[in-house]
Amino acid sequence: MEELEFENRKKKIEAFKNELKALMSKYNFGKHEMDNYNGMEEYCGTDYYFTVDGETWYGETIAEILDEVVGSH
Repeated sequence: MEELEFENRKKKIEAFKNELKALMSKYNFGKHEMDNYNGMEEYCGTDYYFTVDGETWYGETIAEILDEVVGSH
């Protein structure tokens, strides 16, 4: 039974990715990565932003947008 549930979730994930890809294409969205460093030039992580019509949207990270869309349960 667990294997069937796993396969069903996997199919939903693949369907979601296909729909998201089509939606991103429809609105001409892409992705931009920006590494962050502290004052000592030590790596602190990477932020991911959407691009819209080739321009990076720095107003919100992709994670912030997902948090707003999905919300907390």
